[in-house]
This record gives sequence, structure tokens and C-alpha cells, in this order.
Amino acid sequence: MIRKVVVNLVVSLFVVPILALSRHWGSLIDGIKNGIFRYEDAYYDTFWEYIKVLLRPMWFVSLFFFVLILIPFQVIKGWRYTRRKNGFSLWVKCLVLTGIICFWAVFLPYVPSPDWQDNLNLLVRIVIISIPVSILLYFMVDRYSEK
Repeated sequence: MIRKVVVNLVVSLFVVPILALSRHWGSLIDGIKNGIFRYEDAYYDTFWEYIKVLLRPMWFVSLFFFVLILIPFQVIKGWRYTRRKNGFSLWVKCLVLTGIICFWAVFLPYVPSPDWQDNLNLLVRIVIISIPVSILLYFMVDRYSEK
């Protein structure tokens, strides 16, 4: 149980912000090459100033991801394991995590756009976040707790 909580906190505090900032990876790579980091209309001279600006709003994303996504994900997996004495397969865990994230993306302040390309972009970003997170949780938590 402690392993689940610690790994979920580490994932929500470190992995999710890195994946959530994927749209800034291009400017980060350009900044490493050129030495000048650009975020919207501001320019930063050092890498750490730029990272600090990017990660400032991520505490809320991490808290949200832990409370509203990872805890229900662990509850659903635990319910399935205790009920049937076997857990989900890895691809089903990816689908469950994607479903939970999609559920909250629809019912939280995000209003789905009438433009299908924006909604497809959101779905692709959700899948990009959910697959590595579920694989990481599988190898760090589930392989040990389901044996």
C-alpha cells in the first residue's frame, strides 16, 4: 500500500508535469541549442529560470492528477483484483486510465470544441500521457502487488 502511494505521488509530481509540458519541448530544445529560452513573449537566459516559469502552474496539475485520476485508477484496479483474483492486463489498464482522463476532460472546465481537430488533439495528448503513466505504474506497482 505504501508502495502504491509513494509511486503515485512520484508519478504525479515528476512524470505528469514533464508529459503535460510536451508542447514546450520544441522551444526547450531550441533554447538548449541557442542559449535563449522563449516562453510566450518573454525570453530567459538560463535553463532553470525557464523551467521554473513552466513548472509554476504544474502543482495544481499534479494535485489534480493524483486526486482525481490516480486514486480512482488504483481503486478500480484494486476492486477488480479483489473481486476476480486477477488484475487487468496492461492494455486494459491503459484504456481504463485513458477513460478516466477523458471523463474528467469532458466534465471539468474544458468545453469540447466544435472543431474536430481540437478534440482530436486533446485525445492524442490524453493518450500520450496515459500510456507512459500506466506502463510506469505497471512496472513499479502492479507487478509486485498482484503476485
